[in-house]
Amino acid sequence: MLPGEAQPIGVEVLTPILLASDRRSWTTELCTVLQDVAQQAEWRTNRSTGLHIHVGRRPDNYGRRVTFTLQELQKIAILVCRFEDAIDLCLPDYRKNKNGNIRSNRHNKLLSGHTLNEVYQLIEQTDSSHALAKLLNYHPREGSGSDQDGAYNGYRDSKYHKVNFTAVHKFGTVEFRQHDGTVSWIAAIEWTDFILRFVNYALYTHPDTLKANGQNGTVQELHLLFGLPQLFQQMLEWRRIPFQ
Repeated sequence: MLPGEAQPIGVEVLTPILLASDRRSWTTELCTVLQDVAQQAEWRTNRSTGLHIHVGRRPDNYGRRVTFTLQELQKIAILVCRFEDAIDLCLPDYRKNKNGNIRSNRHNKLLSGHTLNEVYQLIEQTDSSHALAKLLNYHPREGSGSDQDGAYNGYRDSKYHKVNFTAVHKFGTVEFRQHDGTVSWIAAIEWTDFILRFVNYALYTHPDTLKANGQNGTVQELHLLFGLPQLFQQMLEWRRIPFQ
């Protein structure tokens, strides 16, 4: 709410494209902007808001978009399905239960009846990024899933999942949408760092290791592999779930 205003104003804060390799620069910029806004206005989030992080490849030397390969997308998808339930434990219930803006990837209507090993097999059988997006971001009104009918192109309802694989066709990125909204620069930086470690691990780890013999990922593994953000740790402590 701005000074002198009687009614709150809804806003969405967007960053420019930031380079993960220049961590000092983007963390300083993010911290400065969020602190400056807080000094000028009273602002807060509600249950309709989320902290969304897009992760993609760095443009080439000519500034042209470079997208993830199909194999890279498949590896990210494997890790997403393995750890979705564990990440759910770290977040408020309204970010996981019956929320139409962040539907489940692992438990969508195409995958919910399958074991994790069967899910991994289906992921690795996809022959295009559109087929993968249809599998992970399935929506019954989205058409065939081919790029010929505009389905799963990043502009339709299929994007409203915890992880949005359709963003690769719109922005060349994978969008992580599961975190609740925040005005805290600390929470924003920690979630971004967590997601970057998550994606890098997926990209540079052998698929057999990612699959972990079909076992569901645990919060202990999340913390060991990626380092849980402080807010995640606090939620687990409140729920009396050990993570160390």
